[in-house]
Amino acid sequence: MGAMLDWLAVPRRWERALYGPPYEYAEMVQNRWILRTVTPETVVLDVGAGPPTPYFPLDLRGRAKRVIGADVDPAVLRNWRLDEAHVTDGGRLPLEDESVDLAISTYVLEHVAEPEGHFHEIARVLRPGGSFFFLTVNAWHPTVAAYRLVPRALKDRIVATFGKRDAEGENYPVYFRANTEAAIRRLACASGFGGVEIRHREHPPHYFRGFLPLWIPGVVYEHVVRKCRVLGPVKSALYGRLEKGGRGAKKVC
Repeated sequence: MGAMLDWLAVPRRWERALYGPPYEYAEMVQNRWILRTVTPETVVLDVGAGPPTPYFPLDLRGRAKRVIGADVDPAVLRNWRLDEAHVTDGGRLPLEDESVDLAISTYVLEHVAEPEGHFHEIARVLRPGGSFFFLTVNAWHPTVAAYRLVPRALKDRIVATFGKRDAEGENYPVYFRANTEAAIRRLACASGFGGVEIRHREHPPHYFRGFLPLWIPGVVYEHVVRKCRVLGPVKSALYGRLEKGGRGAKKVC
């Protein structure tokens, strides 16, 4: 059985040929956007910083005044890209009101059980005019929509195989309660953010890399959707910038 599964896996050279440089992932585009806003006086909060990752790293230590990380995973204490790290319970952030200039969240919103409180906490610690950059999965993407419809037992098996894991090998639960453009706009308005800019981007079908018969149509789908602007609402990645209400903020609520 193992040999059969290996035979069905996508050859890595095929993935490198299609999705190696100069292909740009949403993480790369978002990182450049963030870097354009950071100055030596910027205090940064990385929400869900976790341990340092080798994938599309954004190293702001030394570029910003201070980089603070917060995560429910104790592995955040080993993140050498942070100047300060906090282990939280996922609720209130251990920071003073209006104490940071920039908040970042990368693939965290899908794991937030109470998004209203989460957005309010980020708005609380941001200074007026501060920005919240986020990157998350789109609940309307076909693979995510299908995953949300499968029975719980099967879903648990899928998460156990493919889900995000913490340092001890456990999976973070997923809720997808802040994973549509409409939900993000609603949460932003209710939390005091005055400016909202949301973008969409389709990712390669890496979730099918273990099964070639599904990966090939996934590649075709990705190429079609990526080039079609009208299909933005169903692209796999949602990313953007929310600006806390203040002088000069564009009002959207």
